[in-house]
Amino acid sequence: MKHLFTHDLSVRWGDMDAQQHINNSVFFRYVEDARVAWLMALTNGWRGLDGQASVVVHTAMTFLQPVHYPARLRLTLRGGNAGRSSFETTVTIQPLDAHGEPGAAVAEGTAKIVWCDQSTGKSMPLPEIVRARLE
Repeated sequence: MKHLFTHDLSVRWGDMDAQQHINNSVFFRYVEDARVAWLMALTNGWRGLDGQASVVVHTAMTFLQPVHYPARLRLTLRGGNAGRSSFETTVTIQPLDAHGEPGAAVAEGTAKIVWCDQSTGKSMPLPEIVRARLE
């Protein structure tokens, strides 16, 4: 898998659950934030891609250790295995210490993304700008 993007974020107080750690469902939102930030940066704000969308068709996450508020996290997005209309991503989520150095992973995930025509809801070939970044 090829490195695509690094995205840092701050954990919000409301991300915690009754166990006083970040709820597992929130990690999927963090990954979505990273993926959207990468696509926006790659396509200059989705420029030239009107009527197209990336759709997650499968995702999974392995939780390795709890995260408590306050915290800053670094998400490292990687991608590859591009097909006609789809590609795979992996993400590693690490805490950032006071010096901004990544620590041991707190979660790792995968997702399969399919590129779609929004008017038909059907898959379409990956845009060249996306394919070029994956290869």
